[in-house]
Formats: sequence, structure tokens, C-alpha cells
Amino acid sequence: MRLTLPGSVVPVEEKVEAAERVMDLLIALLNTRTRMSKAQIRRAVRGYHGDARAFERTFERDKDELRAMGVPVETGSNNPLFPDEVGYRIRRKDFELPAIEFT
Repeated sequence: MRLTLPGSVVPVEEKVEAAERVMDLLIALLNTRTRMSKAQIRRAVRGYHGDARAFERTFERDKDELRAMGVPVETGSNNPLFPDEVGYRIRRKDFELPAIEFT
């Protein structure tokens, strides 16, 4: 249940196209220094709304789509003491194109 003050505007969850959501996920995972948890991804990427099961299905589908395009989505833990706390990121060095050299 979301509480709002009288006269305040309630933000409406906007419809985000799948391609835009996948691009936003790519940008979020590229711009993080540490692995992002699913909760952080859900807050950061537009289009991940609805219940937890819908988020899980959509997120898994989006990860699979990125990997099918050759994007190296890395899964792991930020903390070796808690390896069950899974996070995600894309290492820039694994994703960036090599430097172009002209001869």
C-alpha cells in the first residue's frame, strides 16, 4: 500500500518497451563498480514493475537476450563470506571493442 498526501501526484508506472528496458539494463550493468543485486536492478531499470514473479521472469528473459547478443553478463558475489548474495555486472574490458589503429 502506497501512502500519498492529499493533493500530491501519484507517479504512474509507465509502459516501457522491451528493447528500451534491455538497453537500460545494459547501461546499468556497465556503469556499476560492483555487482548489482536484483533489488538494485529493479530500482534502477525502468520497466521492472509488477509483482516479484513478473520481475523474475522479465529479468531472466532480458539477461538471456543480452547473452544471446554476445554481451558477457557476469554473475557472482561481491562478498566472499556470503557467496549466496548474487549480483550482476558487465565488465567494460570484456565488452568494449578494441582500439582502432590506422596505418
